[in-house]
Amino acid sequence: MQAAYERDGSGTLQGVLPSRCPLGDDGSECRVGLHDHRSRKTGPQIPLVVARCHRHEVSFTVYPPGHVPYGRTAVAPVDLQGRRVAPTEPAELGVSIGVSGTMWEATADAAAGVRWAEAGGPGGSRRTQGRRLVGAAVLFGLRSEPRVREQVATVLGIATLTLHEAARRCSEFATWRDRAQQLLGLLKRCLAGGLSRALLAAGHLTGLWGRPSRWDPGGGRLRVLV
Repeated sequence: MQAAYERDGSGTLQGVLPSRCPLGDDGSECRVGLHDHRSRKTGPQIPLVVARCHRHEVSFTVYPPGHVPYGRTAVAPVDLQGRRVAPTEPAELGVSIGVSGTMWEATADAAAGVRWAEAGGPGGSRRTQGRRLVGAAVLFGLRSEPRVREQVATVLGIATLTLHEAARRCSEFATWRDRAQQLLGLLKRCLAGGLSRALLAAGHLTGLWGRPSRWDPGGGRLRVLV
C-alpha cells in the first residue's frame, strides 16, 4: 500500500495513515491505528509507517509513492507526495526524465556508456547495474510471454507492437549499451503519457511484486492500481 508522506508542523515527515486496510474491501469497517515506524537501510530514507487494523487483525507497511516492498530504489520518478520529479541531470548525458535515485539510473548510465565500478560506488556496483537492467527488461514484459506483454502494454499506454519489437531487438542486440538505450526509450514513452504509477502495475503483472494500491484520502478509499 502507498500513501503520501508529508511534513507536519515541526517539519518532520509523516506518512498519511489510511483509514482502511488491505482487507477492507469486503465492505466491513476497518479500525486502523499507528502500530510502529520501521527504518530502512535502502529504499526510502525515512522511517516507514507500520499500521495495524484491529478489526481485521492485520498489520501493514505504508510505502511512499513510487516505492515497493524490499525495493532498494524507487521504481517511479516521483517525490514522497507522488508528484513527478523534475529532471536534474545534464541534457548532454541523454537523461532528461528525472531518474536520479531510482532503479532507472542504472539504465540511463548504461545508455550513456557509463559502467559502474566493479567495487561499487554511490549508486552500486557493476553487478548491481546489471541486475537493474535485467529488472527493467522484466518490468516492461520483454522477458515474458506475449500474453503478459500485451497486458503490460495496456497498463503503460504503449502499443503492443512496440513492446514485441523491443523484446525482439533486445534479444538481438550484442551490447549492454544498446539494450539500455532501448529500455530508456520505452521509459520515456511511458512517462510522456504521465503514467509513472502504471510502472507499479506493470511490475505486478510481470511478477516483480504484489498488487499495488494507493490510499486516496480525499475519496476515503484504496485505489487498486491494477
